[in-house]
Amino acid sequence: MLAHARLQWEAGDRRQRALSSPERRAVDRVVEQLVAELRRRLGSTFDSDELAALYDGSSAWTMALAVRVAPDEPLAWEQWVADAAFNRYLRDASDWPLGRMVRFGQSARRMTIWSSSIVTATGRWPAQCSA
Repeated sequence: MLAHARLQWEAGDRRQRALSSPERRAVDRVVEQLVAELRRRLGSTFDSDELAALYDGSSAWTMALAVRVAPDEPLAWEQWVADAAFNRYLRDASDWPLGRMVRFGQSARRMTIWSSSIVTATGRWPAQCSA
């Protein structure tokens, strides 16, 4: 289920990025509100499977929220807009590559990625962290 949902979410994200500025304003507002609602429903600690489970059957509440946020912008009500919001929130999933926690001994440090280098939040290479 996650693999299929990801394809839809990524397509929604691409569509959002391809919009011209005037069209994008309403869509961006809706995406921001949908992400806030996802945070309310899932919390800040969740995994990608939990997000995919919430996605299944989400069209009713995502559409209602979109209409409330942008009542005069029918483009912002389309399902791909919700897909873009799910794709954005996926980046915060505990088991997603950029949100994944790497454990060194008893502590966990979020990884920060600069170009092709991976450095821990302490600024040290993983091999330099005590195990």
